[in-house]
Amino acid sequence: MVWTCDKCEYSKNDDGAPACVACTSLSSVRSTSTSVMSRVSSFVATSSNNPEHDFAKVIVIELPAKQKLGVKLMPPKGGVIDKGLSIDNIDNPILDGKVAPGDLIVAIGGQSVDRLGFGDAIELIRKMPRPLAISFEIVQSRRERVIRKKQREELESQAMGGDGGAELPTYAVVFEEGPMGLNLEDATRFGIDGAVVKAVKGQAQDNGMISIGDIVCNVNETDVLCMSYNHVMQLIRDSKVPRTVQFIPKDRLADVQRLNSSRHSEPSIKGTSASSAFPLKAGAKPYSSKYEASSRIVKDVDDESKSIQDIIRDNRSATIKKGKMFKQSRIVKQWKARYFVLSVSKLEYFKSPSSTSSRGELEFLHHRCTVRDMPSVSDMISKSPPVSGAYLLEVQADEKKLIMACTSETEKKAWMDALKLAIDASRTIFAPRSAFTSGDGSGRLSQFDYDSFPTPVLHVTVVSATNLAKAGSSVNAMCEVTLNAETFKTTVIKNQRSPEWKQDNTVTFEANKDDSVLEVRVYDEHGLFRSSELLSTLTVSLKSLPNMQKIQKEFPLVLGNRAAGAVLSLAFEYVNKAKEHRDRHRSSSRGQLMGGDNEIGKLKAESQQAADDAVQQAREADEEAKLLLAEANAKAEKAELAARAAREEGRAAVEAALQEADEAKKFAERQGEEAKRKLEEAKALIAANERIQEKTKSLPNVQYSEAFLQYRKMLLEGTYREDDVRKQMKGDGVEDASIDAFFADLQASDLKIKELQAEVEKLKNGRKHTTNNNGGGGGSRNHQFVEENLSSDQALLLRRLLILEKQLQKAGIAIAEDIPYEEAKAKVDTIAKRMGEIGSADVTHPDPAVQKQLREEYFKLEQDMEKYNTALMLTDEFAAEEERKEREWEEENYEENLAALKAIRRMMPVDVASRTEAILQSEPGPSGLKMPRENALKFKRTNVLQILRINPADLARSHPSVLENLRITGLSVTERRALHVHLKDIALQWESQKGEEMAARRLQFFKTLKDTFK
Repeated sequence: MVWTCDKCEYSKNDDGAPACVACTSLSSVRSTSTSVMSRVSSFVATSSNNPEHDFAKVIVIELPAKQKLGVKLMPPKGGVIDKGLSIDNIDNPILDGKVAPGDLIVAIGGQSVDRLGFGDAIELIRKMPRPLAISFEIVQSRRERVIRKKQREELESQAMGGDGGAELPTYAVVFEEGPMGLNLEDATRFGIDGAVVKAVKGQAQDNGMISIGDIVCNVNETDVLCMSYNHVMQLIRDSKVPRTVQFIPKDRLADVQRLNSSRHSEPSIKGTSASSAFPLKAGAKPYSSKYEASSRIVKDVDDESKSIQDIIRDNRSATIKKGKMFKQSRIVKQWKARYFVLSVSKLEYFKSPSSTSSRGELEFLHHRCTVRDMPSVSDMISKSPPVSGAYLLEVQADEKKLIMACTSETEKKAWMDALKLAIDASRTIFAPRSAFTSGDGSGRLSQFDYDSFPTPVLHVTVVSATNLAKAGSSVNAMCEVTLNAETFKTTVIKNQRSPEWKQDNTVTFEANKDDSVLEVRVYDEHGLFRSSELLSTLTVSLKSLPNMQKIQKEFPLVLGNRAAGAVLSLAFEYVNKAKEHRDRHRSSSRGQLMGGDNEIGKLKAESQQAADDAVQQAREADEEAKLLLAEANAKAEKAELAARAAREEGRAAVEAALQEADEAKKFAERQGEEAKRKLEEAKALIAANERIQEKTKSLPNVQYSEAFLQYRKMLLEGTYREDDVRKQMKGDGVEDASIDAFFADLQASDLKIKELQAEVEKLKNGRKHTTNNNGGGGGSRNHQFVEENLSSDQALLLRRLLILEKQLQKAGIAIAEDIPYEEAKAKVDTIAKRMGEIGSADVTHPDPAVQKQLREEYFKLEQDMEKYNTALMLTDEFAAEEERKEREWEEENYEENLAALKAIRRMMPVDVASRTEAILQSEPGPSGLKMPRENALKFKRTNVLQILRINPADLARSHPSVLENLRITGLSVTERRALHVHLKDIALQWESQKGEEMAARRLQFFKTLKDTFK
């Protein structure tokens, strides 16, 4: 039947519609009795064959602007609404007292919801404009049934004890035809069975209710919380459209973990459902065959006399899983197909299923065993059949490990689950059943044992990491946490130097052993085409964690060649109620025992007194060591201040000046008080001059690098002329202005040295003239006058030497101090060790003040290293040490060098210099074999090898340019050995004649060959 609207006169409204389809106005005339009250219209339908409380009444409530519906709706079976949407809960003050659980929504905005999909109805409520008229159907008997059902569930929950029956919040999503857009992953890494949401798109994203990390609990009214991941996926694939999937929010993961654990650990007692511990939804069907198909070992009801350990021990030889996998060799790193058999106590592998003897095994008993997922590799594991390196796993027992490859992700997951089950079972076989003693020393067992308390657990949270890369760089950080056989992986934080984990960063482990060790590995994930890079590893002992406390600790990470100062922050909560009870009773009993035992108290006092005496002695020894250290430092500073004036190696004039200055200093020390007074005045003037020079540094000066020192050395040794050095500097890319400044400063230094030499000669001539003309009565006065002049000249000479030292320093020439060999060597070792601890000049630290201090310390260490290293290299002991090393090197390599010379001469013709490449390749040698083309090209193009067929004495008579123009690039180690042993004897002659320019150039050629060889 139809009815006509009074306002718009639309005459095709269905009899069941409470409002006009055209204008949404409410009907005033219906076939059923109607009553209208303010903003609420009620429709009551009567039936002659139903009792009074079964009458259906329809009311329309209008939602004002910006008002949500505020009710929880039950999704229909099959996803399509047959007759109204059932209300499960109400959270809207507008509906209080008017609508109750059990009522139905029959129309939205005048549109009937029958034959609509559940998702379409939700979208209709969400998107239709306000005010919005919602029609509710009320049946009193239906309300009473819902109330009785909720009361019954509440009583059952109270009977189970505590809040164990608290209902988990869920929400349902209906997926229509087409891709669901739901990406799920295995939930085992969260400590539960089933599947969790990994990513959403398409329908799942458009719905807006699904979040990453939510847990799948029902698929079309089938409870899947305790099913395996593969079973859940198969159920979703086999379900018909429309699919209704229920989810539990991710913030209730802890409740789901307890529910999952209780379902697996409780026996299947008749009349008791494991799912009642956490009822998910009224009417949900549990998966009845789950416990029969589960691979977990569950204690049978009829076997109460046996413990779980006894059940596992009776089945220790039973095979858990067997099949073919590919195993990686330990040394060669090759992949071979093997047949694996897994039992409770070990993992064996055979060459084939028919083999009777195993190729190897991995024992689980009495070993610390782990199994973990391995990053994929780009190599092919097998070509026939084709197997990629994408599905790898590793199982390890102490130091022994096996790396295996599977053919699919499903197979890998199955093997990992089976291995974890076997490792857990093997630990259970020999786990001692301990009980608490009373703690009073009697040895009697307390009424408490380990079975009285829940299993100890460890909650681990990966909080953050800092400085995983150098400044300006970043990593894709991921942490892997392993305890016993369980492994947890965090999400990957991409492109961060100091990542912070906000979600999917918490895991709960069962901590059955107090001596367990938690292992944390930090990886840099490189994506699909590169394997993950292990950045650092750290271990945390379970014994080091406080019991029943939440703590957060920072652990330093060692990152190899990456930035220093890396820190990983972890949060722990170790919950072991059995240990807490035992420690509490033991501490109370220990206090009672020790309170009445005077002898123990006396021993404790004596031990404390002895400890105090030891501390006092250690403190006195420490103070004495500090005094000795201060005295040693004072002596070292005094020795450094007493260093002689610098000398320049290779310049005879400067050496003579230093020697003369030393003699003058010795003579001045023998002078009287007058000479000392004048010398002190001269030193005061010199110090004042130094202060003035330090304050007047406005003039630019040139600082030279190591390359400029090499150019200066070339000039001082006389092997190159000034024009040759200029060409060499231009060829190395030095600017003309720097070249001119270098030579100008060098000429100024030479001029100062010549002036100093003239002063020394003048001093020597004056002393000689005074000695020859001294005599008579005036001899004493003349001698005193000469002594006074010498003292003044000595002061002047010292001042001139200090000025020369400053000029050499400005020219970039380091002035070595006279430091003893042992002291310089010890200083170099100490400075090198400290520089290694700091890292580098650009060291980084989270604290800017500490970073600045470290960089300043490193700069000072570099300066000290240059000073002590230069002084070390100028000592006679260092020269003797280098000579000894050179001699030992010659003796150790003599046989190999001689063998290399014979090997090359055996292939090289005597007249190799006169032959062409074609002749060398075409003419056979003494053995009848022709020379390979690459050898012929090497002999002709790298022509330095041709001197192996030239008498070294003839080379000594040739011009140095003959040797300098030979090509030495591309020489192998064998060829350099041959050249070294061929020229070694003649090089000794060149060494003795290095004062000559030609011999020095030949010696330089030999040293170039030897240094590049070594």
